[in-house]
Amino acid sequence: MVFTCRVHRDATPSSAPVPGPARLRRRSLLGAAGGGLVALGAAGCGPFTGGPATAPAPAELHQVLAGAVTLVSWYQATLLAQPGLADRLGPLLADHSAHVAALLTAAGQPTSPAPSPTATPSAVPGDEAAALAQLRSAEQAAQAVAVDACVAAPAGYAALLGSIAACRASHAEALA
Repeated sequence: MVFTCRVHRDATPSSAPVPGPARLRRRSLLGAAGGGLVALGAAGCGPFTGGPATAPAPAELHQVLAGAVTLVSWYQATLLAQPGLADRLGPLLADHSAHVAALLTAAGQPTSPAPSPTATPSAVPGDEAAALAQLRSAEQAAQAVAVDACVAAPAGYAALLGSIAACRASHAEALA
């Protein structure tokens, strides 16, 4: 480690210090730096200590995660029943799968295997328009939950929950 500060050297080793402003000695600087590191370590601050991710994830995060898992199952069921909608629904399903992974990461849980849905989707209508309307209704309900969670959750989760709420709103419009 290199410190770039002026080091005062006298012309002769036995000369008295020159009066004037106080000079910072290298030993003092190193001692202060070492003491600061010890103080930070004792306070629990450092590169190896946990940050906000070590705190338990709020209930709002788990609500949005449950909704994302349920939406994934809805999209998968709809794609099985209506394969003609694959081009339209594939990107939306990919978004919800990414939401599940991001929420699991934010909650400090492993991203695979993905959790199973708490509720299974009801029968998918045989008509494409009715199937899209059913998905749109599910997206709107999930978006409302995500907005409420974004408002109620700690600030550290607001960006993630807000972006998921916005994505769900855009999905509802795309399904119209």
